[in-house]
Amino acid sequence: MFIDFDEIFNDDKNAETKVPQGLVDYLSSNLPKGVKYKSDGNDNCYVVPEGEGEPLKFGGFICDLSEQDKKILGKNYSFDDMLEYFYNAQKAVKLKLIKKGMILVNDKEIAIDKFIVNPLSPITIKDEQFFMFPPKFPKPFKIKIGDGVYWKEIEVQRIPNESINVATFESNKNAPIYIKYALDDKTHNMKASISYNLKYVNSVRDIVESLKIYLAFCEKRGYMFDNIVPIMDVPDLDNKVLSDSANFWEKVLKIEKALGIEFIPPKEDIDFATMCEVEFLYQCLINKNPIRDTEIITSINGKWDIYKEDELNDLKKPTYFELVVDSKFSLFGKTFSLPAMMSIFDSQVESYEKNGDIIEKLILCNADGKQRFTVVLLFKNEEELELFRGKDRKKDFDRLYKAKRAKEYLL
Repeated sequence: MFIDFDEIFNDDKNAETKVPQGLVDYLSSNLPKGVKYKSDGNDNCYVVPEGEGEPLKFGGFICDLSEQDKKILGKNYSFDDMLEYFYNAQKAVKLKLIKKGMILVNDKEIAIDKFIVNPLSPITIKDEQFFMFPPKFPKPFKIKIGDGVYWKEIEVQRIPNESINVATFESNKNAPIYIKYALDDKTHNMKASISYNLKYVNSVRDIVESLKIYLAFCEKRGYMFDNIVPIMDVPDLDNKVLSDSANFWEKVLKIEKALGIEFIPPKEDIDFATMCEVEFLYQCLINKNPIRDTEIITSINGKWDIYKEDELNDLKKPTYFELVVDSKFSLFGKTFSLPAMMSIFDSQVESYEKNGDIIEKLILCNADGKQRFTVVLLFKNEEELELFRGKDRKKDFDRLYKAKRAKEYLL
């Protein structure tokens, strides 16, 4: 057979950069029936089926398994078992040719160096090593986990695992919650483990969700795929400590919502003073409970225009004092002020200081041999404070008098 190369090359405007179709057809004529060459646009021509959509079958080789591969596959494995194993492990299968330099393509022998050719820049095979590569795993996907109240969407991806039947998945290790689970396609069982790391949190909500969800799985009531999954491998930790920590941060989260602010998660451990401050805010703003303050008020500044002697004497009798103050807080990277009502019980005026006819300072002491004390009730805003002060206060007086200290709620 003869071919007019001048006609082939001069008939194609891109002859300098592209293999002409006429040359591709000529090369294909030397291949076994049922296959042909196809150009990839980069001067390379590779073997494909003649018919569009027809399969391309390869043979003429055996799999060259390592000792580790053989150990996992066992003695009586099938070809499908081997494919599943290499897919799960994402390992290339090393191949050994039955006949040196030859492979079977659709049951026809083709020389290896003819499977891919480049007529413009001949390809030379220097080292005959052949591998079969499994398909890549699908892209990462998202699953929802939770405790029935708090839910978190996490991204998981399939990871290599040297097994025939078991597919393994894991979430991002640099996240507040890390989950790893394995699905056995043969037994239909699932094994999973979970851990948390608060150094990766970005918000108080992150902390609450992570601790609550982790605790739920520790207690065999965690949700995954909308079902309770009780088969979690978790460390042997003190669940009460975890629960106390989760409840603490849940209170902080509710305070955030009430005030419309976002705290910055701390990097250091929380001390008891901070816990008391959080409890103070939580009881007042969320539970509407007054808190007995640790501070003892010794004096009150103001301006009182009192002239009558009996009114001056009345000041030195046991008196309930009520003040409106501005309470300042600095907590988890945020500074803010809240209106507060301060009540002083079991107190009386010991003396006072005047400027002319105006009393400007009341000096307080204990009344009737009782230790005076202060109770504070915080409000989210001035409107809430005025609404409270404007209602019938008789029922509130006893509640104020019996108010607990913040630390009593923690013990």
